Amino acid sequence: MTYSNQKLNCEFYGLQNQKDVARLLDISVDVDKILLEIESVLGFLDEWNFDKHFKEMKLDFKNREGKLAFLQLPEELKEDAYHGWRSPLSSDPRKGESSYEFNSLCFDLPYTNEILQTLGIYKTFISIIPPLFSIEVHQDPLPKLHIPLKTNEDIFFALDVDSNNHDANKSGGMKSTHLPADGNVYYVNTNKWHTVNNASSKWRCHICGDVDSSRLNYV
Repeated sequence: MTYSNQKLNCEFYGLQNQKDVARLLDISVDVDKILLEIESVLGFLDEWNFDKHFKEMKLDFKNREGKLAFLQLPEELKEDAYHGWRSPLSSDPRKGESSYEFNSLCFDLPYTNEILQTLGIYKTFISIIPPLFSIEVHQDPLPKLHIPLKTNEDIFFALDVDSNNHDANKSGGMKSTHLPADGNVYYVNTNKWHTVNNASSKWRCHICGDVDSSRLNYV
């Protein structure tokens, strides 16, 4: 199985003169095709029913939590991939772990899997964030590429741009931007403190995967 390690041309996005968020150039994806492909195999659109679910739960915050489903896992863990949802798995290089082991494709998703290989990303997963929900501020071992699939203008990614990678303390310099589901692929330096705020009545769905930031070429 071959994954690209070519340079990724990109440009600043959302935060002026900040390399922490970028839009990739020379590549675009068919969001509807990905959603249909995932739905046909994982069935998550029927399962989650974005609009209906929110109307039914109203302001009941019980059992509301973010979810993820892995699209890539180490070969020995592929049997754990299913059409439900599971907790994150660690791949922190600072602990001697590696996301490159998360390279076995879990599902028969020809178009989506081709994109993952073309982008050269690993440990890819579908990230679901419910309405009126925020992720705890945290740092990731490695930066991410994001493919937004379902989102809206009231959902924001916030990043502590004034901090350094894996700083122990926050700088207080959080800045926010929105990543639209427009067929573009976005780079986010999630080595810094960050969060996602869903201030809308809709679910947010992204594909996210680890990327080697040295491959980025700002133009």
